[in-house]
This record gives sequence, C-alpha cells and structure tokens, in this order.
Amino acid sequence: MDNLIIILFVYLGMALIIMIYQQLKISNLEREINTDELTGLYNQKKYHKDLKSFNDSEAKYAIFLDMNNLKTINDTLGHDAGSEAISQMGKGLKKVVRESDKIYRFGGDEFIILLGSNISKEKALKIGQRVSSQFASQASVGMALDPEGKNPMNVVVKKADDLMYESKRNKEIELNLELL
Repeated sequence: MDNLIIILFVYLGMALIIMIYQQLKISNLEREINTDELTGLYNQKKYHKDLKSFNDSEAKYAIFLDMNNLKTINDTLGHDAGSEAISQMGKGLKKVVRESDKIYRFGGDEFIILLGSNISKEKALKIGQRVSSQFASQASVGMALDPEGKNPMNVVVKKADDLMYESKRNKEIELNLELL
C-alpha cells in the first residue's frame, strides 16, 4: 500500500512538472509572438490585438513617433548602427512613459504609445510633452487626445499618425497634438 501511495505521488508530481513546463512554453511563445525582437517592445501584431480591448466610451490617448534620419544613419554608418538607434529609441521610450502605458514598435522606425484610460487629459499631455522634448531631435511626434471617448482607438491612432506626418513636414513643430 505504501508503495502504491509513493508511485501515485511520483506520478502526480511528474504530471504537475509537465503541466508547468507546458505553461511556461506557452507563455514564452506568446511573448515571442507579441514582442519586437530588436526593441523588446510590443509589436504590430500585439497592437492589433490590443485595439480590440478598448471600450468605445472610455478616454483614449495615442502618441505616434517616427524616427528622423534613420535612412541617413543606415546609409552612412550601416544597418547595425540603424538597428542600435531603433533599440535605443525603444529603451528611451520606456523611461518616459508609465509602466501601465503600452509602447509598440509599429514597423521600421515607427512607434505607437497608447496611454491607458485611467489618466487625466492633463497627465496625458504631460507624457506627450515629455516624449516630445526627450526625442525632439530624433523623432517627429503626433498626439491625439479623446478624453471623452467619442472615437474608436483606431481613429485616435490614425489622427496621431496624421499629426506626426504634419510635424515631420513642418520641422518647427515639436509636438503636434489635437483634441478630438
């Protein structure tokens, strides 16, 4: 009887170890699927998943950045230097936003920051200004604010993207923002 109990505990222990191992594999796989390899930020796939999670009636704030002169860096210093510049941009962005905000490397040299709905318009503006001042010479920045939740998040992000391109064309604009 004692041997049977020991065998049962060994079997249950092994089954538990296998389950934990499989769960860790799944977690690592999800992380790989949703994370940009170069920056460690969320990627475009994760961005599209997260867009669906925003409630239409909640406040929405989006910041869109596009690095300036990445082509020049790549052409003059090489693609390793360009990759390093992108990596450093990601690290810098992590330092100027809250832990609850989500940063995505959207593609190439474009980044999107989605601020959580649990923030006031004033605090969102401060974060936008901090991002803009930190990266004024390195990136063009657009920010769209929808504090009343009148628009879906994809509309807010599209507006931030449009504002970023307007900022890129007009070099005098440090932070191009609009209240929706």
